[in-house]
Amino acid sequence: MSALTSSSSSSMLKAVKRSTFSHLYILITLIICGLTINFFQAILFYTIRPLNMRFYQHINYYLLYSLHAIILFTPQWWSNSDIRIFTDDETMKKIGKEDCILILNHTHDLDWMLGWLLADRTAILGGVKCMVKRAIASVPTFGWAWGFSDYLFLDRNWENDKSIIQKQCLYLQNYATPSWLALFPEGTRFSEEKHKASMEFAQKQGIPVLKRHLIPRTRGFVQLVQSLKGHYPAIYDATLSYDLSKSATPQLVSMLDGEQVIAEAYLRRYELIDLPDTDKEISEWLHQLFREKDALLDSYLTCGSFTDSSGFPVKPLQDSPRRPVSLISVIIWFSLSAYCIYRAALATLAQGVLGVVLAVGAFAAAYIGLQKLINITRKDKGSSYGSANCKEK
Repeated sequence: MSALTSSSSSSMLKAVKRSTFSHLYILITLIICGLTINFFQAILFYTIRPLNMRFYQHINYYLLYSLHAIILFTPQWWSNSDIRIFTDDETMKKIGKEDCILILNHTHDLDWMLGWLLADRTAILGGVKCMVKRAIASVPTFGWAWGFSDYLFLDRNWENDKSIIQKQCLYLQNYATPSWLALFPEGTRFSEEKHKASMEFAQKQGIPVLKRHLIPRTRGFVQLVQSLKGHYPAIYDATLSYDLSKSATPQLVSMLDGEQVIAEAYLRRYELIDLPDTDKEISEWLHQLFREKDALLDSYLTCGSFTDSSGFPVKPLQDSPRRPVSLISVIIWFSLSAYCIYRAALATLAQGVLGVVLAVGAFAAAYIGLQKLINITRKDKGSSYGSANCKEK
């Protein structure tokens, strides 16, 4: 009887996790959380920030953490997804406690989300900064939140982007809280079409071809290194892949359905001060790093381990448990969301037929928004940047 009850409960839980209503509830909570945080960020930005920048940065760190915790609810708590970190003990002691540039490869839909999961496991989620497309800055919730948090919004026009990087790095040089500046030097997600174009470019330029990555864009990285050298102590490189033999395909729709995704990261640390000084030498350093990442990833995809055929040393699996504080934050936001939905339902019923029409319209809009969100994270719907006319950026 107990086995049947357990099986029935498990089936019911799976059905709940696959339910569109559950997915919409998560989305609505994200919107409520995001807009509430945007409201407080705007007030603080125009009142506290001009008077005391460091105090503003401290408060905003926790506001941004709360928003990122909601975004990570789906992988971390809903689908029980995990990231396994392979690195040496000394690196594990330092990560999350110092400013750094974080380099990630971009081969799957949700690499960015697993990068944030890495940040949460190392207690620096509120301090993550990224280089992202300027269009994202106008998106309510997370786009606005990042705009208040010194993210680097780029135009993909080098003359403009160079000045943006220089200006934002001035803020980051003396930030009040530890910060990660995370970037995908490949510029876009890996696809066979983009890989072919990238390798054609490499051959024309006399650059060694890569099997598992696109050729990295170096100009932005060079500018970051030159702007932050002497201010940021470290660069961390995370070569990221997924154990597809034990987990679902790393897509948002899989996680929303409660399917576990298991990522693994081979993490290395470099002293930023040890990097070369000239543009050409820094560019070559990044190319060499990606040749090493290519060997690591190829070993993982062919042998199931980063080190079996790559020639790199075996690093121990580090203990990186989920942090309960993120769950507490999420519970608070879901409770607020439930109350808002309840009050909205009462107001809708009071409006009669008009209220029902408005409710149906709002539900339809939320559903369409959810589908669009799922769609833009699919690999075949990614940016076309890098698929043609490949140029060094």
